[in-house]
Amino acid sequence: MDPTRGLPFSSGRDRDDSARNGRPTRRGERHMSLTAAEGRRPGIVMDLDGTVWVGGRMIAGALECLAWLKQAGFPLVYLTNNPVRPESYASRLTGRGLPTEPDEVMTASTILKDHLREVMPSARLFVLSDPDVRAQFEPEFAFSDD
Repeated sequence: MDPTRGLPFSSGRDRDDSARNGRPTRRGERHMSLTAAEGRRPGIVMDLDGTVWVGGRMIAGALECLAWLKQAGFPLVYLTNNPVRPESYASRLTGRGLPTEPDEVMTASTILKDHLREVMPSARLFVLSDPDVRAQFEPEFAFSDD
C-alpha cells in the first residue's frame, strides 16, 4: 500500500463514491484521507479483541495493516476492555512482529486507574477482581477489605 494514497475501506453502502473523491473505486468502496491539518497525521486508536485478533488467532491482514500505519507515521494506541496488564498485550504484539511498548496499550484497568488518580487520588479501593487487576492499582492506591 502507498501511504500517500490513503487506505481503501468499505463504506458499507451500495453507491459509488468515486465522483465525490475523484478516484475510481469499486462500487461501495472509497478512499479515506489519512492526512490532517498542517501535515500532521491523525492518531489512531485500534481495538484489539475482535479487530486484530479473536482468541489466540490473528485476523488476516491485521498485522500488515498495523505495520503499514506505523511505517506511514501514524501514532497508534491499542485499546481493550480486558483488564489485562498492558505489558501482556504489548508483548503479544511484539512477539508477532509489531514492536509495541506497554504505554501504547490502554486497558479497562489503566483507564480506570487514570480516572481515579485524577478525581479521587486518595480513594481507598475495594477491588472485586483477580489479584492481577488489584496489582495494577498498587502502590498508588490504598485498599479496603470491608
